[in-house]
Amino acid sequence: MVIVQQLKDKAIKKRLENVLESLSSGIVLVEGKNDVKALKEIGISEVYTYDMLRYGNVDLDGGSKVIYILTDNDRKGEQKVLEFKALLSCSEYKINTDLRREFFKVLRIVHVEEAASPAKKIMEKGD
Repeated sequence: MVIVQQLKDKAIKKRLENVLESLSSGIVLVEGKNDVKALKEIGISEVYTYDMLRYGNVDLDGGSKVIYILTDNDRKGEQKVLEFKALLSCSEYKINTDLRREFFKVLRIVHVEEAASPAKKIMEKGD
C-alpha cells in the first residue's frame, strides 16, 4: 500500500512539475496581487494582474511567449478569462487557457492565491 501511494505522489509531482515548467516559460495573467504573490512563491516570475495589463504596465515580450490565463476556478474566474481574451483579442499572442484546468486539478484548489502551500507539499512529498 505504501508503494502505491509513493507512486501516486511521484505521478502528481511530475504533473505539477510539468505545469510549473510551462507557466515559467510563458507570461501568466491572474486576477489579483495575492495570486501574483502565490505564484512567485512557487517560482513563476512573469505574473501580471488584469489591471496591470489593462493599464499598460506590462511588457508582453513582443508575442514571443505563450500567455497563460490563470484565473480562479469559479464563476468570477471564468468571467475574467473572457475579459482577458477580449483585452488581448487585437493581438497575435498565443493564448493558453487549457493549462488552467490541470493546475487546479493537480493542486485541488479553487483560488490561485491558495497555490503555494499545496504546491510545496506536493514537491516535498514526491521525493
